[in-house]
Amino acid sequence: MAGKQVLEIGLGYLVGNGEEIKVWIDPWLSTSSPLTPICPSTLYSLHLRVSDLLDHHSNEWNIQAIQQHLPQYEAAIRQLIPSSLKPADSKVWLLEELGIYSAKTGYHSFIQDKNQREQQTFNWMFQVWKAKTSPKLNQFLWRALNKALLVGELLAYRGMSWDLNCKCCSEAESICHILWRCPFAKQIWELAPVSHGPLLSFLPLSPKQLLTSLSRAINLLPSGLIMAPLAP
Repeated sequence: MAGKQVLEIGLGYLVGNGEEIKVWIDPWLSTSSPLTPICPSTLYSLHLRVSDLLDHHSNEWNIQAIQQHLPQYEAAIRQLIPSSLKPADSKVWLLEELGIYSAKTGYHSFIQDKNQREQQTFNWMFQVWKAKTSPKLNQFLWRALNKALLVGELLAYRGMSWDLNCKCCSEAESICHILWRCPFAKQIWELAPVSHGPLLSFLPLSPKQLLTSLSRAINLLPSGLIMAPLAP
């Protein structure tokens, strides 16, 4: 994920004078997560700014304007307290108390967002249990996706201390490593009769991403036979 996309996960506005914030485009509805109102009520309000919802003298919320344009968000907006000094609007990292981006919260927000996206797109029944393969391989896929394979990384987590490296290349052994990162695994993928092999164009971040990609790959069958998805 690009740096800009990572920032978008936790970046939001603190309301000052409201002049820079576009009501229906910018994240400003919360001071804890980047929330943006959904769908303008009328074409007239499409280019509405937050300043249009504030009293121009006191910089307090104009409740009548809020009830006219965003009645469903009135409770959330009332929780935001703009300063009477009318400072400029500011963008802050909402996942840190001081509003300053940190690599730690950036990484955690990236992982959380990635997992949520995978849960939304991954079909367990179709891509694991309905896969057209042997029951033994179905079980292997399920164990890989649930971190239930006894690889070195997981054995170390359980407190075991013997040789935990990959037996083929001596690198740290993880589920991702044995499936596609190990040089020997890469050789097998390169030799596989697959059109536009998913592992040759990008590096999957997880077994779920690997299976999702494989469902779009094409298995090149012997001449004279039709092509079919590689998995499931």
